[in-house]
Amino acid sequence: MVNDGSTDRTGEIVQKIAAADERVLYWPMEHVGLCTAVNAGLAEIQSRYVARMDADDLSHPARLEKQMDFIQRQPGVKVVEAHAHTIANNGRHITRIGSGPATIDEYVAFRKKRKPFFLLNSSVLAERSALIDYGGYRWDDFPADDVGLYTRIAQDHPVLTMPDFLVDYRLTPGGITSSHQWRMIVQFAKFDYNLQNDNHVDFDSFVRRLAGRPWSRLRLRWGSLHKSTVRYGAYHFFNGRPTKGLLFLLFGAAMEPHRGIQKLMRAQL
Repeated sequence: MVNDGSTDRTGEIVQKIAAADERVLYWPMEHVGLCTAVNAGLAEIQSRYVARMDADDLSHPARLEKQMDFIQRQPGVKVVEAHAHTIANNGRHITRIGSGPATIDEYVAFRKKRKPFFLLNSSVLAERSALIDYGGYRWDDFPADDVGLYTRIAQDHPVLTMPDFLVDYRLTPGGITSSHQWRMIVQFAKFDYNLQNDNHVDFDSFVRRLAGRPWSRLRLRWGSLHKSTVRYGAYHFFNGRPTKGLLFLLFGAAMEPHRGIQKLMRAQL
């Protein structure tokens, strides 16, 4: 475990666990932030494979076994994700996540579209060497640093999605995705731009480019507000405040009717 400068008893607790179990490794650090801390962990460990997991999500007991079996039967595959359910605080399933390529043929067809590879980070199992060789998790891509890394790998190696539901992704209003929604949307647009144009524009340069395109900027702002509204509504609807949640869900659906109705239909109301 890389301790990114925690101020609670995390270090003390993990040190006790590590002293009793040689499989647990502990590296304390000053607070350096998510990307730097994860890259430090990748540099320290020696295993061939790495499984990602965010603290507030849940892995099914057989997740690693199934993913290891899958990736070892797929020569050349460097990254594999699994399907997931979003969940409320009480564990209730809300909707389903997972639509990436499940076969090599589907991967080849998707790559030809020149689109980013959106993988649920908490469901990813990958070859450690690939994560390192392709630059690790870059701050310039934050908070979509995972999408950036897996997309770079996918330009040269197959990246697949397992059809098994192996992870529960907790819907929270204060997570990284929610608190950095605008920057996330801009990052996705940057990835699209770079892939479509065989370019490597960094984040600041892309933001300056957007400044001269007010319609594109407005469209991204609208998309960011739509996503935040739907996420906020879903969180409240499934965590004991159905009236407040439904109002935000309906408002989000009205903002972008096609996408909003699709999301409402996928939700397990």
